[in-house]
Amino acid sequence: MTEALIRAKAKIILSTEGWYVWCPQKARWGQERDVFGVFDAVALKERQVRWIQWTVKEAASSHRKKIADFLHEKNIRPPGLIELWLWDNKKREFKIESISKLDPHLTNKVNRVISKEGT
Repeated sequence: MTEALIRAKAKIILSTEGWYVWCPQKARWGQERDVFGVFDAVALKERQVRWIQWTVKEAASSHRKKIADFLHEKNIRPPGLIELWLWDNKKREFKIESISKLDPHLTNKVNRVISKEGT
């Protein structure tokens, strides 16, 4: 599944849960379009913040490393949750992992599973 389709599905799920989702504008060819070069989206709801990276399940390891390296190198602990949304093509659902801000190499391996229907 393409990143655009994953993004669209994730945005629909978040929006139906009452989150305002912001993704960087489409960049020119060859330019990054991630927030701080790491996150695909920032979601806001009341006083809550979610920093989200989404990808297919098969690319989870490289994305975990990308987030962990960023947090470690910059010594940043952003407010809110840091999440990795993993799309499983076979099951047609997202698996959501929380990344620990205290030790980014530790993840809570599946906080929540959201099916294609958004449940």
